Order: sequence, then C-alpha cells, then structure tokens
Amino acid sequence: MSRIASLLLSLCAITLAGCSSPGPLTPQGIAGLKGKSIGVATPVQRTEFVIFTPGTVATKGVLGFLADVNLEMKRSIVNENNLPDPAEAVAQALATSLRARLGSPVPASTPVGKSDDNDAAAVSALASNNQLMLYVQTIDWRTWYYTTNFSRYRARINMSARLIDATTQTELARARCDEDSPQAPETSPTYEEMVASSAKRLKQELAIAQAACVVTLQQELLGE
Repeated sequence: MSRIASLLLSLCAITLAGCSSPGPLTPQGIAGLKGKSIGVATPVQRTEFVIFTPGTVATKGVLGFLADVNLEMKRSIVNENNLPDPAEAVAQALATSLRARLGSPVPASTPVGKSDDNDAAAVSALASNNQLMLYVQTIDWRTWYYTTNFSRYRARINMSARLIDATTQTELARARCDEDSPQAPETSPTYEEMVASSAKRLKQELAIAQAACVVTLQQELLGE
C-alpha cells in the first residue's frame, strides 16, 4: 500500500467522518459468526505517548506542542517504566470478550500478530488458521491536566477496532472508543504522583480507561 493510501486510511480511523466504513454487525451477521475462531493483530509501530502540560501549551501554542511534545521526556517515561501501548492489552481483552459472546474456540495461547499495514488483506495474512481477525490500533494515549485544575492529571486512550473476515479479506465491522480515567479534578493525581514509583498510578489510570474501552468496542462492533 502506498504512503498516500495509508495516510487516507489513518485519517479515516481518526475522524470516522467522510470515509465509508461498515457499521456494527446485524443480528444476522452475529449469528453467522457463531463458533468462528478469532485471531488478534495490532500495528508494528507503537503510537507515540502524549503528555499535555499547561506550561508547554502556553509557551508553544497547541500547534507547536503537537509538533514537539517534550519528546525526550515522554519517551523516557514510556521506556524507563515499561509502559506498553494499550493496543495489545485491549486487543487481547476484546478478543476474549468476543469469543465468549460468539461461542468461539478459546486458543491455548493467543499470539498477537503485527502488521505493517492496516488494510483487510494485510491483516488477514496473519490469520493462520483463524477465520476472523480482530485488529486493534491506538489512535491516541495520553496524560493531561484538567482545564479547571492545572495541577491534577488524568489518562485518556482513543482506540479503533476492526473485525475482519480472514477468508474473504473483508471488513465486517468497525468500532471506536475514547475513554478517560475517572474524572475527579480535585482528587486526581498530580503529574508527579502519576509518574512516581515506576508510573504506578499512570498504569492504573490507563488500565481503567482500557477496561472501559473494551466494553465500548464490543458494544459498537456487535451493535448491542
């Protein structure tokens, strides 16, 4: 796939507007997937973690901030604290949930395929013996401050999920979630508390958002 085509697909995933995409599965569609095996794939390239700080936005402006978001600081937080892109954890949890809903076989282990391309044919090539493929991608993940309380921070993840028929290499359904950790401007952690002790609190906040995303993605994929 060309760079231009990949960019267009990425824009579709980000906006979900102006691009044709399948809606949730119909009851008939769900019935037709009963018992089918489900494989899992995520992108090869990890989505860059974002840190919003009021000082950075104030001095650089939003556009400047988006172009250069404390690059060394955020990479240091991710690498030193072994902070994984949410895509794999969400994909595994969502696959488990979908298997239970569709009565799909549960594999002894669920290796996650890695695709350089996000189109249906490329993802289907990773299917092995699976009849369906679930492709989950992190669009955005971040920690950012409350506009009503600059000293307190929360976590957010924005994910997309696609259910693909690996036999026909066609996309069956697509969903998206955009979830925050619990919003409590007066009691949420400070930035220092977020990243203390190997970013323990940040990992907890991300895990809460991830769990909410799994629920949302299943509901949107299955139209329930």
